[in-house]
Amino acid sequence: MKKFKKKELNSSNGITLIALVITIIVLLILAGISISMLSGNNSILIKAENAKTQTDIAQEKEIIALAYNSALVKKSNSNSSSITDNELNDELDNSEAIAKKNNPIIVTFINSKRKYIINNDGEIKEFEPEDRTGINVGDYVNYTPKTENTTYSKNNLDEVHTGSTNNKSLSQQNLKWRVLTIHEDGTIDLIANPTNSQVYFKGATGYNNGVYIMHEICKNLYSNIDHCIEARSVSLEDFEYNITDIGKETGNASANNRVANLTLKSGSTVSKDIEKNTVTYAPEKSYYPNLYASENGAGINNSTVKTDGIVVTEKASLDLTTGINSYKQANIGLTSKQTAFGLELNETNFGDSANIFKNAYKYWVAARRTHVSSYEVTFSLYAANTSLTNSNVFFSRNDELDSSGYLRPVVQIGNDIKITISDTASNSSGTPHIINW
Repeated sequence: MKKFKKKELNSSNGITLIALVITIIVLLILAGISISMLSGNNSILIKAENAKTQTDIAQEKEIIALAYNSALVKKSNSNSSSITDNELNDELDNSEAIAKKNNPIIVTFINSKRKYIINNDGEIKEFEPEDRTGINVGDYVNYTPKTENTTYSKNNLDEVHTGSTNNKSLSQQNLKWRVLTIHEDGTIDLIANPTNSQVYFKGATGYNNGVYIMHEICKNLYSNIDHCIEARSVSLEDFEYNITDIGKETGNASANNRVANLTLKSGSTVSKDIEKNTVTYAPEKSYYPNLYASENGAGINNSTVKTDGIVVTEKASLDLTTGINSYKQANIGLTSKQTAFGLELNETNFGDSANIFKNAYKYWVAARRTHVSSYEVTFSLYAANTSLTNSNVFFSRNDELDSSGYLRPVVQIGNDIKITISDTASNSSGTPHIINW
């Protein structure tokens, strides 16, 4: 009988269980190392992103250096060795970067939003925003305007420009300024208490030019030309920026429910569209300011309203509309969208900003609005006192009203400007925060 030998296991014919386990462990270790290299603060991806950022920063510094040296060469025949912001801007591509006078000069790149400081020796450093700890909404700040002229001429406020004959020359006033908004990047919006002189707007001309003129008055009287700060009027965006979710819901409801609750009157009102929030009027109630034809929400001889026009807070197409022909008639009919809403200025609607916006006297807010009724369209300019309201200036029945209000200038302090904190700045009789120019 044949004897069979026991076959011995040969490692070359397969892998043992132990070897398999070891292989898996090694693979897991390698996978862990790979994952750690691709994630976390020290990962390859983060390092690649940081490397790209540093390359971009180096390129931006080179752009500034080339512009600075070019400006120096052009100024070689001058006795001065310092470069101004205007001279640097002449050498920079202003679509890419803008220099601002701030001693030292600050250069901001449009796309990346990065800023750089150029000291008097021409050294370029990355900019670090100033710390705004200790500054709160409502605090007082010692902003002081500096303008070429301290008077805004009556000629710029005559009937041709404002529609009203009641305006007088305006003078720069010593106003108190408060913190309205502290932005995430460290810039701060300051708002002044109302002026003690009123401005009048009347009729279609007042509607066409009101927003433009509000901004122009504030710009001319309350800017600071030494520090490139341009003043403007308080606008609807300031209220919208500070509105709470409850306030937003309440305001939208007051506008959106307007058309649904209207009872149409025979003759003057032709139809209403609840879904689009519009009302269409017969020709005899279809007069409108010239500017309105270019605004969102206007339907001139057409039931379809514009959705790609200018918005209510824009200046009048960046130009004044002067002359006696400031309005027209929609011969077929005028369709108007309800844009107006009213909102009480309380903490529920505006949080900490409510007490800043609220005032005993009515002041202008740089924005236009339309209010539809069963009878006509009312064309107004926004205003505020204890609530966000309006002042009517023109009616689609071809009638007008002379309305007045005070002004509240707004300026923005850059995140590169140092501010010395005062512990009593929240009190109107205390020491305000000090701007260190």
